[in-house]
Amino acid sequence: MFDFVYRHKRALQLVLALLIVPPFAFFGVDSYLRGDESATTIPPDLSNVVSVAAGFSSTTALHGDGTVRGWGGFNNDVGWVSNVPPAGLQHVVNLAAGYDFILALRADGTVVAWGDGTYGQTNVPGGLNGVAAIACGAAHSIALHTNGTVVGWGDNGSGQSDIPLGLQNVRSEEHTSEL
Repeated sequence: MFDFVYRHKRALQLVLALLIVPPFAFFGVDSYLRGDESATTIPPDLSNVVSVAAGFSSTTALHGDGTVRGWGGFNNDVGWVSNVPPAGLQHVVNLAAGYDFILALRADGTVVAWGDGTYGQTNVPGGLNGVAAIACGAAHSIALHTNGTVVGWGDNGSGQSDIPLGLQNVRSEEHTSEL
């Protein structure tokens, strides 16, 4: 079962996104963090969603036109912060969610991050471009370049951001599938 889910992750995300029809709600962590027992309601005007990324207490939707919409929020050193994507963010082709942060991959191969950056996970390395895929751990970020090299940043307490020497020619499953 895990192998099926892993190999069909993108398709399952799309099916989930396409099944979203208001009214509906998420229950759980968000209500606990804010001391509010009510549901975390999905925005009523959410439409044309092609992908979603869910963190610990936030969710972000990617629309077919390359714009994003977030709800829920993040806990950081200043308290609760709403999940509001950076102003003017457009041309997004993929999203990834960490514990309390989001990465967005833009069509031009650049990466934008927002949310809690306590461990540097939202500090996208300067000059990072030519990115084909993105991924997040709890507090670290990974980017796959179109040339097959991998870059990591953020929390490295267990070596999770250290890319093994010699790791090259990595390919993204999304770019190699035969769908």
